[in-house]
Amino acid sequence: HYDETEALKYTLFSKISFCTEQSISSWSCGDMCERVPVTSKDKVRFIPEGKFYQVQGFVAQIPTQEDSTKCVVSFRGSNGGKFMNWVANLSYVLSKWPLGKPAGVEWCKGCKVHNGWARAYAELRGQVYDAVEDLGCTSLVVTGHSLGSAVATIASFDLRMSKKKYHVEATWAFGMPRVGNRAFVDAFEKAAAKQGVVPAIWRVIHYHDPVPRLPQFIWPTSFVHGGL
Repeated sequence: HYDETEALKYTLFSKISFCTEQSISSWSCGDMCERVPVTSKDKVRFIPEGKFYQVQGFVAQIPTQEDSTKCVVSFRGSNGGKFMNWVANLSYVLSKWPLGKPAGVEWCKGCKVHNGWARAYAELRGQVYDAVEDLGCTSLVVTGHSLGSAVATIASFDLRMSKKKYHVEATWAFGMPRVGNRAFVDAFEKAAAKQGVVPAIWRVIHYHDPVPRLPQFIWPTSFVHGGL
């Protein structure tokens, strides 16, 4: 069931991704970092901006009462001062996904996603995996706002379907736009269900925010939310 306390918690983790490298790495981003502590300050891995699309993020080990090593993976949303963030947002072309697999893969046949967001994640993918391995994460929560939530959605699916089949216990997407086509949505939900995660994603939006309706006004049947 929807938990408002959990939603607010991951809102803060999403906001922290906008902080500087020094603030994130030392977990000293003011009141936000104080309200959502990490296991220890040496259990935070900053993911620097991708060379082209300039998205950044972090992976941090967080306290849990469960018998697991829980980590949050967070991606920064659109930053007004980062021109290439907007280039990513405006790259509305649907590309076959996963990228680099022209024939597709069995678990995501016919999948297509927003080209700019897929490529923004691809720039960070290796570092995300390195951080998850380095911190010994056995359970993940992936989050982000706007552009960051689109990247988080692609990342959570990718992590679930990786060779190690990382357990993504939740994806918190704030102000999330439409990411991919119907095949992507269906495969995403199926992958989450296999891990016992229902609903597949928590999509939290403001009623008057136009971003969650994008890019519907250009291709009304190509990009869908579905159960997402």
